[in-house]
Amino acid sequence: MSIGLNKNVTPTGSMRTDKKMYATSHIGVGDTMVLGGTCHAKLRLEGVIRHPEISVDGQCSRAAAASCSTTDL
Repeated sequence: MSIGLNKNVTPTGSMRTDKKMYATSHIGVGDTMVLGGTCHAKLRLEGVIRHPEISVDGQCSRAAAASCSTTDL
């Protein structure tokens, strides 16, 4: 999982660029061998989430603070 922090990135449709865009989150599951990891699987899935709700220790991220549900904290 990664969190996009670059405010200068605009959506391009390319995972390589879009995952770096501010207020996004990128997630990948499955094979990591190509990335230098040790998990071998027949499949790797990746996706970019725009405007995710992310909380750490019960505190919402600033980018999503307006949409964070108090019941999720």
